Amino acid sequence: MGKPLSVMGNIVYAEDGCPAHAKAQLYYVDCTVDIFASWGMPGSFPGASSIEVIGSHEMICCDHDGRITRVDNDGTREIPVSYWDPYKEELKYFIHCCEEGISPSRCDIVQVIPSLEVARAIDESARTNRLIRLTE
Repeated sequence: MGKPLSVMGNIVYAEDGCPAHAKAQLYYVDCTVDIFASWGMPGSFPGASSIEVIGSHEMICCDHDGRITRVDNDGTREIPVSYWDPYKEELKYFIHCCEEGISPSRCDIVQVIPSLEVARAIDESARTNRLIRLTE
């Protein structure tokens, strides 16, 4: 989605001082993105991730099993897609680069810098409890 205009972050810490839950809001001209992560679940809780994109007339959801559903005034229906595991593919690519002794070409450090800037701004916001502007 590109660089947000500003960010707000919040971290809840466990008794041992480690982060247990983190939330970030990324503000854009026409929308707000909410991100939530939790490390405070019981050990038996399966790892999961999901995404929901909510528009003015519909919502698209992708759950941790890779199922995609569309929700609008006509109801809820599944969108058929071929399942693939992005984490598995990422690891396979990394292992390939290590085995071949080559630098990864799919994502170089220059492409990572904007994401790191946003992550650092979220961290600063969580530490200072204030909105961080990323654009002049």
